[in-house]
Amino acid sequence: MRTRRCAFLLAQAFFGLTHNDKEIYLEPIFYLIYYLGMTYGEAYNLPIWKRVWYLERVIKEINKANGDSKGSSQENRGLSNRLRPSGPQRTKRFT
Repeated sequence: MRTRRCAFLLAQAFFGLTHNDKEIYLEPIFYLIYYLGMTYGEAYNLPIWKRVWYLERVIKEINKANGDSKGSSQENRGLSNRLRPSGPQRTKRFT
C-alpha cells in the first residue's frame, strides 16, 4: 500500500519565525516599551505599520533633542541659543 503524504506539511516550514528570528519582532517591541512606556501586550498587538511609525517618530525626536538634525549648522545653533560657551547669565555668581 502506498503512503500518502500531505502537501501542507512541506509548506509548514516556510511560515512563521523560528526561535532564531525572535529578535526581528522583539527588538522593536523593546524600544516601544522602553521609550514610550507601553506594556508588552500593547506593543505586541500594535499593527506593524503603527509600530514602524512610532519608532520612526521616536528616532526623529531623539535626533532633534541631540541636535543631529539636518538644519543644525553653526548659524542655526547660534540663533537657537545652543551656542553658549558658558552657562546662562542668571546662574553666574558675582563676587
